[in-house]
Amino acid sequence: MKFLSSKECSYWLSRARISKPTNRLPTGSEGVEFSIPEESTRVNSLTAALIGALPSDCEVLLEITGWSVWPSREYLALFYLIRSKLGEDEPLIDRPGHLFERRERDELQIFVYLAILFLWDAYICAADGTTVLLSHDEFGWFESPSPDLLEKLSSALEWLELDSRGQAP
Repeated sequence: MKFLSSKECSYWLSRARISKPTNRLPTGSEGVEFSIPEESTRVNSLTAALIGALPSDCEVLLEITGWSVWPSREYLALFYLIRSKLGEDEPLIDRPGHLFERRERDELQIFVYLAILFLWDAYICAADGTTVLLSHDEFGWFESPSPDLLEKLSSALEWLELDSRGQAP
């Protein structure tokens, strides 16, 4: 796992030929919009579904783009303790990117879980172009060049009875 500056995240995205996601819902693209639940057990299930729908054979970038919108929902000491245990002592504003190798799915799941639980703005991009957008406004967006991955997430959200909208081809 590597921790990256925003500039390094942009460089990784450009190398992967991926446009940097914004904090707005994409228009004109196929994907799945979903609600972010309040209950931590449902957040855990959502996180597992998102990680399970990402391709498992490539690097994944998580960049946290906004935090402290809802300070009562976050626990920064826990977040920084985990980062410190993984070798990163720089503040989030200086190194908001987290680059995970294929074998680091557990670490990816931990950081995505915290971002969802804390209602942070973030995006997750796999090297194949699969993208997840997370918003502090309690919604997310999943899109992928793979119709199979879109269908996989749609099915998981339906099974978890999480509100989802969008189209899976």
